[in-house]
Amino acid sequence: MRVAISYDVTSNRTRTLIAHILEGYAQRVQKSVFEGELQPRQFQRLRARLAPVPLGPEDSIRYYRLCEVCSERVIIQGAGALVRAPRAVVLFASG
Repeated sequence: MRVAISYDVTSNRTRTLIAHILEGYAQRVQKSVFEGELQPRQFQRLRARLAPVPLGPEDSIRYYRLCEVCSERVIIQGAGALVRAPRAVVLFASG
């Protein structure tokens, strides 16, 4: 599934922690926005890793699941490109 994750956090330390965790699952597309292709199990693991992160009363992490059609309709104005999952390549060797 294609996922966009954004966060708005006041603490520098917490922001750094969230970004570090997200870097293992998705690609940063803006300072506080990541996008990626995740399997359902990876998505669950990511949410579990972020669950104990201490959020202040005004802080939030948002997860947006984008269907294939929706992700193809993303419009980017300015710098950047749509993050696409790498295509799998299968090689066959003859013996």
